[in-house]
Amino acid sequence: MDTKNKIDNKTNEQNEDERKERLKEYRRNYYRDYYCKNPDRRRERCEQQKNLNKKKYQENEEYRLNKIQYSKFYRQSKKIQNDFIKERLVKLDMLETLLNNNIDVKNTNISVKA
Repeated sequence: MDTKNKIDNKTNEQNEDERKERLKEYRRNYYRDYYCKNPDRRRERCEQQKNLNKKKYQENEEYRLNKIQYSKFYRQSKKIQNDFIKERLVKLDMLETLLNNNIDVKNTNISVKA
């Protein structure tokens, strides 16, 4: 009998969690549609959020340090990503020039490092 109550409670908890998730999804979709239909409201909301973040940034030292750290991390990751893309573009350019020059790749000793 006790295990049956646990199972019932668990299913009730699961049902409650599912209901909450559906409600969150509904709200997300509702506001997404609302802001698409009312771009002026979206701008107002963005302004409000921007002002709140500025105030929080000025007042809270820990928040400010976290944002600075994240900014450094983000710039570094973007730099690494951009360097990788530039390297790949250089290799693609080289291959394109090889193909455009009609070089017989089978009969020449050209090596391309990956």
